[in-house]
Amino acid sequence: MSEQEILQGLNDLVYEHFCVKVTDTKKSLFSPNIGLYPRDLVKLVILLENKYSIRFSEEELNKDEFDCLEVIASLIYMHLYN
Repeated sequence: MSEQEILQGLNDLVYEHFCVKVTDTKKSLFSPNIGLYPRDLVKLVILLENKYSIRFSEEELNKDEFDCLEVIASLIYMHLYN
């Protein structure tokens, strides 16, 4: 699975669970254009960890960039293939 495929899967997952279509995957999920709430990140992390059978470290979750789909896709890719 490529990083681009993971990114598309993330976009689909966000749409399915939060009814939000992300057009700019470099923007924060909490930006006014996208409109997720910080509490939604908890649900997203649980969904991703279950879907990809991975566990994000506390350091990864504390990163300021963890709120953008491109960064999250990169982290998932690293977990799956490193």
